[in-house]
Amino acid sequence: MNNIIPSISRREFQVLAALSDRRKSLFTVEDARAAADLHPDHLHHLLQGLVRKRILERVARGLYLLIPIEAGTKRIHTEDAMVIGSALTSPAAV
Repeated sequence: MNNIIPSISRREFQVLAALSDRRKSLFTVEDARAAADLHPDHLHHLLQGLVRKRILERVARGLYLLIPIEAGTKRIHTEDAMVIGSALTSPAAV
């Protein structure tokens, strides 16, 4: 895999910007649906495309992590385990 950060479409940018405005680096499909006015099939396709481009990481079914630009061209990033753990177990006490 090359080390170039891929370009994103205008629609992808709009969804990512809306999630960022909501301070959502770790988000569910429902969060993305609230941020985007898209048909569920189109939203699924958009999220899968962002995973392929390594802009997002699929943490679990329906849970995604926005990989920050600070991850660099290799797109290596890890979120705090407490943040991911509490998102995976709801209600949670981690």
